[in-house]
Amino acid sequence: MDLPAYTLDRVVTECHYRLGATSSWAHAGAYRESLALCIVDAVQSSAGNYPATIGVVDRFAAYQRHTNPAHTSCGVRDLLRTFEEAGSAASWAGKVGMFRRRHHSPTQIVKSRSIQRAAEALYSLRIDSTADLAAMYPCSETRALVVRAWRSVINHDFTSSWDYLLALSGVRSPDPATSLAVCRRFFAGIAPRWKDDPYLVDEVAHRMSTSVEDLTLAIHRWSASNRVFADQDLENSQFVIMPWTAATELN
Repeated sequence: MDLPAYTLDRVVTECHYRLGATSSWAHAGAYRESLALCIVDAVQSSAGNYPATIGVVDRFAAYQRHTNPAHTSCGVRDLLRTFEEAGSAASWAGKVGMFRRRHHSPTQIVKSRSIQRAAEALYSLRIDSTADLAAMYPCSETRALVVRAWRSVINHDFTSSWDYLLALSGVRSPDPATSLAVCRRFFAGIAPRWKDDPYLVDEVAHRMSTSVEDLTLAIHRWSASNRVFADQDLENSQFVIMPWTAATELN
């Protein structure tokens, strides 16, 4: 059965509402040049707040552009250097995670300690770039080392976070079946009758003038950032005041 136009319109409208402008999404091409950006996004998403994830990733990227304008890629060592420049994980949350922000909301979390620990864990395995991560993935022995390193930091909803990191970095791009599986729960809340339609992801991506991969990443990030944050792993997080809107940025 063909997907009704009114159903597609509803899904697209809801995607715009929930996921925000496509310009704020995690675009696959840019992330594959920066394992640091992948780490920040994947770890921050586990905090359970979509606006905070977008904000922290955006501010980290802005900090990198400001401090290293000629540096087009950003590896794990570059990420660790930002912690050295900030002085501590707590300071990183404010100086980097909220770079050039003026007004804030008191309810957000910057997972600065977890971001630092994830970077240290991967760098200890001599992983600095997405290419390094990709080289470790095919062999079961080396892959197990990376999985263990990531699990040592992400102890809640590990599988989702790990899959998201691989998708962001391009190590394992989602095939159509995987894309549908990632998107199914998201679409179930909008158009439950059509959530399993094999053409839904393609149709929505086409209507939003984006790629299936970028749409899948955006939905994956939203899903990771909107689960119930049930665990109280406060030692791995820094509670800080986070902004809600881009209008409060200092230019």
